[in-house]
Amino acid sequence: MSVETVTIPAGRAVSAPPESLRIVGWFLAGGLLWGVVARAWMRLVSADPEFTWSGTSFIVVAFTIAGTAQGVAWAVRQRGWPRWAQAIVRALALVLVLPLGSGAGSAMLPAIVTGSLAAGCTGWPRWLRLAVATVAVVNTLAMIPLLHQDLSWIRTIVGWLTMVPLYAVIVAAVSLTLRPYRPSS
Repeated sequence: MSVETVTIPAGRAVSAPPESLRIVGWFLAGGLLWGVVARAWMRLVSADPEFTWSGTSFIVVAFTIAGTAQGVAWAVRQRGWPRWAQAIVRALALVLVLPLGSGAGSAMLPAIVTGSLAAGCTGWPRWLRLAVATVAVVNTLAMIPLLHQDLSWIRTIVGWLTMVPLYAVIVAAVSLTLRPYRPSS
């Protein structure tokens, strides 16, 4: 693990955290922030919005854990760990993202899985990635009538338009974990 030296204004040299710690920290902070955004979105698309600390805590913690896990997987890849070790960390990171597709989020789990595969499995043939991406797009479009069951058309459209980037960020993070292996040093 390499450590960078940084000079602060007082002239003292301090050690900066290694790049892998910064990666994990950014993903942790991103997961936390995304959990808060997801909770706000869920309130927007709820016909009967109710607030519970247990529900909010689950959502924020699940996103934070999932984000942190993707960051650890990315950091391990960047550090060039052996393929077997990367496989273990990546598999755990993929398992830890599954709670994001539980409960009411289960309707979007197919889009998380197929969108992440289409974006992350860059070694797959283009036709297969397009076919898998099509499943993600169809699943995302199918959310419009599901949202409209309980919401006005205005709230349905606003909810769907805000859902797309919310899930796109999840797909982007998970797709990094699914990228082809980086060779060991």
